[in-house]
Amino acid sequence: RSALGDGPEAATATGQGSVEEQLRALQKRVGGMEEELRQARKAPAAGAAETQDRVDLSSLMRGRMLPAQDDIPVRPIRVFTSSTFTDTQAERNALMQRVYPSLKQWCQDQFATEFQVVDMRWGVRDELTDRHETVELCSAEIRRCCLLSASVSFVSFYSDKYGYRPPPRTVPLEDWGKLLEKMDAAETALAQKWYYLDENAVPAEYAMHTITEMFPAFWGKGGDEDEQQARREARAGNWREESGLALALRSAAAKCGW
Repeated sequence: RSALGDGPEAATATGQGSVEEQLRALQKRVGGMEEELRQARKAPAAGAAETQDRVDLSSLMRGRMLPAQDDIPVRPIRVFTSSTFTDTQAERNALMQRVYPSLKQWCQDQFATEFQVVDMRWGVRDELTDRHETVELCSAEIRRCCLLSASVSFVSFYSDKYGYRPPPRTVPLEDWGKLLEKMDAAETALAQKWYYLDENAVPAEYAMHTITEMFPAFWGKGGDEDEQQARREARAGNWREESGLALALRSAAAKCGW
């Protein structure tokens, strides 16, 4: 009776009138209820769409995610940690040992999602460093974090060092001549020493030689005193020349107005 209401149709359904009248009254009432349900499904609550689409950036930056919805796949929280390595080792180790395990458990308990950390201390192999692909690898990981993460995707730590800006691994063919025109003789010689025309690339471009090609003794561990001394000299020479090359290219680019 409560489902059908207390109107005339309900009275008829409780025993007044013929069986046919009771059936017609019930069908009319049920039909009205079905129509109300259809209309309710078509018209969502006021402001629901706006609430779903609105992203509170301040809350996300504090780790407060939007409520999970059944029709939206659960995405991980994937964070790229950026810093100079040598002067943030203690901080990175403390985060790895004390903080990240708690965050992983909290994300699992609160949002049924996974907390992931990208720490490039263990992601850059010697082969990539030798081919000058470290920056490209880090940039790709940052883009992946931005694409996959449901919340914060990048965290930077600042300490005593500024970090290192390496020279570009490749230079477009159309830019090479313009850069050389803005360099002095010593800078030009250094650039031509490190870069070669890669005609296998499409389009052709100037690419850096590997560290091994320029300083064969750069890699390795152990060895006798002569080998260790040769390795120290190779690493010092590589640092000196790459730093000078990066400065020369940036200066030439600035003179070109780039």
